[in-house]
Amino acid sequence: MTVGIFEVNPQRFICGGTIINKVSIVTAAHCLVTQFGNRQNSSIFVRVGAHDIDNSGTDYQVNKVIVHKDYNYPSHYYDIGLILLSKPVEYNDEVQPLCIPELNKLNVNLNNKEVVVIGWGVTERGKCQCYNVD
Repeated sequence: MTVGIFEVNPQRFICGGTIINKVSIVTAAHCLVTQFGNRQNSSIFVRVGAHDIDNSGTDYQVNKVIVHKDYNYPSHYYDIGLILLSKPVEYNDEVQPLCIPELNKLNVNLNNKEVVVIGWGVTERGKCQCYNVD
């Protein structure tokens, strides 16, 4: 499920992410890095279960920020990072982890199938764009 990643002070939306288990959020590394280096745990929080990024959902404090060791700005190679939460997310009908099927157990060919990607954020500075994902 999609989550919002927010800066603490001033409180503002930074990026989206996805729950992969009760304490881990995957996101883009560029969301976790500033011009001064990696964001500090206390400088961000995660909001889950929100349908409106401004005032709904449940907020969770961040225990640790992990940026891929080979992340490169400005090329954005290896643009992946993890946020480890201070306490486990409580799952409910609206808050669940990403369902990642074990491909070796599927009897379905997923080649050339259309998928839907959801989230908050922009794909390039100043504008939102949609792309086909193969």
